[in-house]
This record gives sequence, structure tokens and C-alpha cells, in this order.
Amino acid sequence: MAYKLVMYRGSWAATWRENGVTRRLALRTTDRDEAQRRLIDLTASEARKPTTVAQIVTVYLDRPAQNNRRAQELLLKAPVAYFGHMRPTQISDAMTRAYWATRQHVASGTIRTELQILIAALNHCDATGFKIPLPPAGKPRERVLSRREHKAIIKAARGSSHYLRLFVAILFSTGARKTAILQLTWDRVDLTRHRIDFRTGNEPNNKRRVHIPMSRRVRRYLKLAYRVRTCEYVIEHASQPIKDIKKG
Repeated sequence: MAYKLVMYRGSWAATWRENGVTRRLALRTTDRDEAQRRLIDLTASEARKPTTVAQIVTVYLDRPAQNNRRAQELLLKAPVAYFGHMRPTQISDAMTRAYWATRQHVASGTIRTELQILIAALNHCDATGFKIPLPPAGKPRERVLSRREHKAIIKAARGSSHYLRLFVAILFSTGARKTAILQLTWDRVDLTRHRIDFRTGNEPNNKRRVHIPMSRRVRRYLKLAYRVRTCEYVIEHASQPIKDIKKG
């Protein structure tokens, strides 16, 4: 496949023609030399022509701009151990359900995620529309804090570190996920239009993050934190992002 290097919306991308349509793959870099290296890697991966599931997954994990390889590698470990020696066309629905049975010791949501990434990997290397049955999605965990619990947490946060107070304020105001708050950077906090953009561009389809309006209380907290910021992350300490609020 013949690729061309083009600049698209401020970053380099690889483009090619497929069935009369121009396709584009973001290389996620603004540096031309790095983009050329990633384009060479992309071309080399295409030339490998993998056939087994294990080979295809390796190409998928080696693709350019892979920013969460370790997590995907861990989730693909079990599917590759089971299906790795096969070709995608050899995987039947019955065989997939047999795989579910071997993973009864883990949650159905985990099995579902493993297989969804496997589907993405196989479809990334072969546009035949690979599909396999998925276990039902688990019920979302849901627990509503009582008014007393809510007040107790706010009271406890007042006597704690500044970043924990800010974390709790954002959490109760927006209802955002813990990881979304910890990954929030100042370039996605709009203090003029009073909104927070929790999107990073790497979210799975079932966990899309959105723009959330700020409450007055959170706006006040954020303005104070912005004045004394020491790094790009909103929740930080000593110029370093907080990776785990429990340990932080």
C-alpha cells in the first residue's frame, strides 16, 4: 500500500487510496522526522502480512502512535494464548463461547473488553469485518451517597491537602470519573466559558467524556489552583501529577 505523509490539523498523518476513497491515519506527532519514522514502521508492518491471530496482534501492538500498549498487551494475553495459533477465519462462535468458559474466574465485563480489543486488532489488519459474540455487559456499579456521607467527605477534605480538596470539589460538581479528573490538564479547563473538557481523544466508545459546565464553587477552586499551578495537570503536587488519589 502506497502511503503519503501529509499535515492534517497541525499534526502529521499518513494517507492512502482504498477503493477510490482517501483514507487517513493520524501519526500523532508534529515533528516531520518522527512522522517519517512512524510511516516507515507502518509500511514495514504492512509488509509482514501476518496470518495467525498472534502475528496480527503483534502488528497491532507495534502500530505507530501506540500510547497504551502495556494495557492492551495485558488484556490481549488471554485471547492470544487461546486463539493465537489460529487464523481469524477459523474462530467460530462456538469456540468463542468455549473461551468464555475458560475465563469464568474473571468478570464478564473483563472478558468482553478482552474480546473487543481482539476484534479491534484483527480488523485493524484485515478489513473483512471480523466479528465474534461477546458476553453480556455487566450492570453498572451504582451507589448514591447519602446527604450525611456527602457532608462528611466535604468536611474531611477541608482539613486535607489542597489537591484533595480540589479533587473532591470537581468530583461532586461534575460527577466525572476518578481517572478523568486525575488526567485533566489545564489546556482543557476553560475559565472564560466556565466549562471543563474531560475528553483526551483516546476514550473507548462506551466511555466517552464530555464538556461539563463549572459550578461557581468549582470555578472558584480552579481559579485559585490555576494561579499557583506548577505543571500542566490540574490535580498535582510538587510539580507532579497525582496518579492515585488514595495514595496521594
